[in-house]
Amino acid sequence: MKKLLTIGLSIFVILLFIFIIFRYSANASNTDNWFNNNVRVKLARYPYLRTAFNLRWDGDGKTDYLLNGKYEKLLIEIDNSDLCTVPDSVIEEIKAQIQDVIEKPLGIAVDDSQTIPLTQDSYTAEDIRRVSDAHQSRKTRGDTAVFYILCLNRFADDSSNIGVTVYENGMAVFSQRLADLVGNNPAAMDAYYTSTILHEFGHQLGVDHVDNIRCIMDASIETPSDRVAQTLIPKNYCQEELQLFENIRSSL
Repeated sequence: MKKLLTIGLSIFVILLFIFIIFRYSANASNTDNWFNNNVRVKLARYPYLRTAFNLRWDGDGKTDYLLNGKYEKLLIEIDNSDLCTVPDSVIEEIKAQIQDVIEKPLGIAVDDSQTIPLTQDSYTAEDIRRVSDAHQSRKTRGDTAVFYILCLNRFADDSSNIGVTVYENGMAVFSQRLADLVGNNPAAMDAYYTSTILHEFGHQLGVDHVDNIRCIMDASIETPSDRVAQTLIPKNYCQEELQLFENIRSSL
């Protein structure tokens, strides 16, 4: 019995050591390490392991969206606020665009029933994570993956930014910055909402920026200049982006 206890304790210590090394490597300042290059994508397939190892980078949840063996449905949770509401027309457009990319057999549902209070004039990245932790009510489980959208007023870390990712499964969009951009051309507001949400979702699928002003994943979509002509705002993933999504799916 004593020998078995010793063996059990030794195994526990070894596993604990591995866990500590993995978790440290996953969140180390030097991101180019063996764990991130070889193990991260394998562990990130499972939400409970993402939580355990704190795997919260953009794209860590991409298998939830791109692989349909386990999660056959997508739920988009939208938490609007008293100064920011994602329009219904935008919701329908992003649903159609996202479904074309991820092809969930059971389709896409939306829960936008919650409106949260804004307590600040603007929000830092840390503030946004706190708001997400407090208000996101739906989690990936069962047969349903979740993408979370926060509708806030402004981004304190960069006032030119109209959208940012939140953890590995969400984003925030900033309505007051959008209002500044559209100025006297309010017809452009819906286009900006659409392109911004699809841009941040593209990051959560594991795609970085592309160098093409006609594509949603161009860097200018997050921090656009004061261009307000609706025709200049891409609202559909371009062929280059669709190929990148397919390449990522094939690699998983």
